[in-house]
Amino acid sequence: MGSLYKFVKRLDVLHRAWRKVASNGRSSISTDTRNEIAKFTGDEFANLRHIQRLLGKGIFEFEKQRGIAIETTSKGKLRPLVIAPVANRIIQRALLDVLVSKVRAVKQVMSTPTSIGGIPKRGTRHALALVCSAIDRDARYFLRSDIRGFFTKIPRANVQYFIAGSVSDTQFLTLFENALKTELINLDQLAEHRSLFPIGDDGVAQGSALSTLAGNIVLQDFDRQFNDRGIVCVRYVDDFILLGPSEPKVKAAFESALKLLGSLGMSAYSPWDDVRKAECGHVSQRFTFLGCDIFANGRLIQPSRRARQHLLSLVTEAVNKGIAGMSAAAAGGERPKVQQCYAQTLNRLNGIILGWGHAFRFCNAPQVMASLDASVDIEMRRFLQEAKALLSSTNAQQRRRILGVQLLADLPVSRDVIPWIHGISNAN
Repeated sequence: MGSLYKFVKRLDVLHRAWRKVASNGRSSISTDTRNEIAKFTGDEFANLRHIQRLLGKGIFEFEKQRGIAIETTSKGKLRPLVIAPVANRIIQRALLDVLVSKVRAVKQVMSTPTSIGGIPKRGTRHALALVCSAIDRDARYFLRSDIRGFFTKIPRANVQYFIAGSVSDTQFLTLFENALKTELINLDQLAEHRSLFPIGDDGVAQGSALSTLAGNIVLQDFDRQFNDRGIVCVRYVDDFILLGPSEPKVKAAFESALKLLGSLGMSAYSPWDDVRKAECGHVSQRFTFLGCDIFANGRLIQPSRRARQHLLSLVTEAVNKGIAGMSAAAAGGERPKVQQCYAQTLNRLNGIILGWGHAFRFCNAPQVMASLDASVDIEMRRFLQEAKALLSSTNAQQRRRILGVQLLADLPVSRDVIPWIHGISNAN
């Protein structure tokens, strides 16, 4: 058994991987994923030891995954997301942790200063700091773009070849190769959308812990080549921005970037063809990168209009669901299921605002945040008014249900307890 494979099957490595998987899974858009996380949590150490035993015997097999096509825009554009079973995710995360901590070549990829996405302790604010620093160093022109269908285009053979060049552990390499593959259990249900998913020789599953690492490996030459000769290229996974001293130099760099991407079977959006996915111009004008609007030669940064609209849409959706949940609780039968009522809605709203706020906490536009708070307050007032109206015309039980506080009387008696109780009665 190879040394790296031994690390993957260590219980402490699997447990750290599980904790990360659990943290991400609890906020997943997939109800199945959240339920599976909850089920695994019920006996997590026994479940982790089961995975460890399978790895120790060399018989662990990745289960088939489920593909879902998520609508990302009002125009109906779809994003292919792959939902993997918990055990798959744990192994993928453990593989990533071992590669990042033990393999020098991977460490070098992760240390590329202008590659941001998927790198520990780097995020949007670091990318924007690099952009602003380039502007301070006399960059006058920018071109922002997005690599088309990035994760579905990643050549897996290139990734496997790179890892094999630094790792001699065949058991680890086999596990890694299998972890990169995407096998879907619901291909027939996806119908015409099946072509969006990486089920062939190329592509990795968006949502896998290994997907961003695979992308960073494939684009390491891209990151090196376009940070030279006066050009700065900042890349966050599939989003990148080129900055330079003049329009001709930046456009020439973009043309070279398209050629390099083309050699990998990839392409990028052109600012002359799709102004939403790409843009270019002088840095003194407002431009958008990674969900932020950048003004005044990089001295003012605020959440983009689209990011602000997304926050408010999430708030409105949560309020609407809360009102619907409270109304159902008020009109429910003897034992209605408490879902998203008063307390749950407030908790959901707080989570939305905290998550969004932390993502943009580096912005220096307090008036924008104040305006957003005012819009949230309007939705909050609407929610509170509906709650007040429902509470004023209900009995004590309905009020508990509307408020989202569980009634003990609503909990069904477990059938498993009945025979035991009867046994005591008969004995007496």
